[in-house]
Amino acid sequence: MKTIRELREEHDKNYAETRSKLEEHEIIFDSALRALSKLNVVSVYFTGTLDISITGDKHALTAGFGALRRLGFEPTTRPKSGEPQYHTFFTHESGAQIWFAFSSTQCRRVKTGTKTVEQDVYETVCDEMQLPDEITARQAEVVEELLF
Repeated sequence: MKTIRELREEHDKNYAETRSKLEEHEIIFDSALRALSKLNVVSVYFTGTLDISITGDKHALTAGFGALRRLGFEPTTRPKSGEPQYHTFFTHESGAQIWFAFSSTQCRRVKTGTKTVEQDVYETVCDEMQLPDEITARQAEVVEELLF
C-alpha cells in the first residue's frame, strides 16, 4: 500500500505534467473553445486532454466537428448517421488533443415493431449449510462465526 507521502508525490507529478500540457497548447485550446462557444457547451474539463461535451441537433454536431477540423484537428472516428451520441479524440499536429462528446437533443423513442424473445430466468437461492453430527460444540461455534 502506498504511503501518504508517495500519494502526494504522485499527485504533484501528475499535476505538473497536466499543467505543462495545458500551458504548451494554451493558444490552440483557446481557439477551439472560442470556436465552440456559440454551441450548447455542457462541460469543459482538462484531464491531460481538453474534454468538451456539447448537446444539440445534427447542425450543432456538424458545426462543432467542422470548427475543430478548420483549426487543424483530425478526428479518430467520424459520426454515424442517425446515432444519438458521438464521441472521439481530435488530435492537432502540435500534439494537442481534444475529447469531443456530443449528445443529441432531437432523438425520440419510436416503436418500429414487436418481437418475442425466449430468455432464461434466474433467481438467487440461498441454502442453509447442514453441519455433520460429529462436529463438536466448539467446532460448530467457529463454523457459525465464519458463515456471514
